[in-house]
Amino acid sequence: LTLCANIEAIEPVRDVVLAYHRHLPLAIGTGNLRHLAEITLKAIGLSEIIQHIVTAEDVTNFKPAPDTFLACAERMG
Repeated sequence: LTLCANIEAIEPVRDVVLAYHRHLPLAIGTGNLRHLAEITLKAIGLSEIIQHIVTAEDVTNFKPAPDTFLACAERMG
């Protein structure tokens, strides 16, 4: 996709992910579709680091309801 060339990581967030990925379980909760979340993570170099992805497709009540983040917490244990 040509849009992938324009995807940029939020550097302070990326730095935290890189600092803690060997120490804590990591999940991303997004209101996006799974395939778009996966494309984005790959484009910013985090697809191999993020262990769990919860998208709007995975919950009945998506953001701003807490279901997405509760599912992230559950998957991380």
